[in-house]
Amino acid sequence: MRRLDWRLFREPVVWLLGGFNALSFGAQHLGLSYTTASKTALLVNFNVVFVAVLGFLFFGERLGRGKVAGVAIGVVGLVIVATGLDPSFLNQGQVAGDALVIAAGFLWSLYILYTKKAIDRGLEYIGLSVAILATTSLFLLIPLPFVDVTQPVALSGWAGIAYLGAVSTLLPLVLWSRALKDTTAVTSSILLLLEVFFAVMLSVAFLSEEFLPAYMLGGALILAGGILAGVGERPTGLAARRTTKNE
Repeated sequence: MRRLDWRLFREPVVWLLGGFNALSFGAQHLGLSYTTASKTALLVNFNVVFVAVLGFLFFGERLGRGKVAGVAIGVVGLVIVATGLDPSFLNQGQVAGDALVIAAGFLWSLYILYTKKAIDRGLEYIGLSVAILATTSLFLLIPLPFVDVTQPVALSGWAGIAYLGAVSTLLPLVLWSRALKDTTAVTSSILLLLEVFFAVMLSVAFLSEEFLPAYMLGGALILAGGILAGVGERPTGLAARRTTKNE
């Protein structure tokens, strides 16, 4: 689409974001070796709390009552969806895996905030998304010498990798980056909690997992938290400048 400016790779923030992204993926995938997928979804997505606190302390994002309430309601919904209100959930996995997943969530909170800052500064969101994934890939090549590459990958495996890269990674990243032009990092993080809800619903539909009424309650709370945080939200970044210019 001729929207990739190669000068983006001269921007330190692009390499910083690629590093955050690579470390986050690495910590999450390693953590999955020691804990469960549902617990990973819960702990990683607690980054909404990190985003709210760090955004307020270091990035000057306004944190009014609506956002605080939205974060609280969203987190409660996340807990309900991820645990299904089953007390035995806390005993799943190992401490090491949980710690790695929490670290991934913290790194992703920094990734969210610095991406928001870059887009507010005027960097083009599609080009930025592609550049971030390119630098992420370069950083992820560092541990390649320690990877067992002797086992061949079937054609279906490469097709799965291509699908995960294009459909599950690039497309959501572009859409999310575009949304950051008109919303705050906190509100976007709360709405991203719906990822867990959708994952659960798809597991019920396609993997025959048990449906629990708690899932619908949790999803409704997450959506309510995002709406509450976004109500009355002033335009941010480029959107704010466009509004001011029009006025």
